[in-house]
Amino acid sequence: MKQILDETFLPWLFEFYYSYKETGEFATASSDHLINQMYYSLPNETLLFGDGKYSNSDGSYYGHTDAGYMRNVLFYGVGGVIFLIIFQMKLIHNLFKNQNSPKLFLIVVFLTLLVLHIKGDVLMHTPLVSVMFGAIVLGDFKKLKEL
Repeated sequence: MKQILDETFLPWLFEFYYSYKETGEFATASSDHLINQMYYSLPNETLLFGDGKYSNSDGSYYGHTDAGYMRNVLFYGVGGVIFLIIFQMKLIHNLFKNQNSPKLFLIVVFLTLLVLHIKGDVLMHTPLVSVMFGAIVLGDFKKLKEL
């Protein structure tokens, strides 16, 4: 088990750190692929209004990207992405308003979701991600209140 942890899990988990340690850059093969292949220039019409497509007829990702913001822009356009961000922010606020959560805590939760959305659909998309993230956050917050 320790060998798997040391040779597989830790290098994957701290890939950015190991890359920085070896090369002096916070770049990895997967982050380079994400930024260079999954995000690309779009026609102005698509950028503003989207194409209203989320997948191709064969079931593959529309635009051949699985990156969160890119898929949303391809479907909704920039206005739709802004709506998703505002709606997610309001949802977080409403979920935690009765918890007397510190504002910094809400900001960290919101920023975490925004960062995770760079890689894949997280904002207002996957119920499982929302439930898992909420359970982790609420569980940790309750522990923090007990201290």
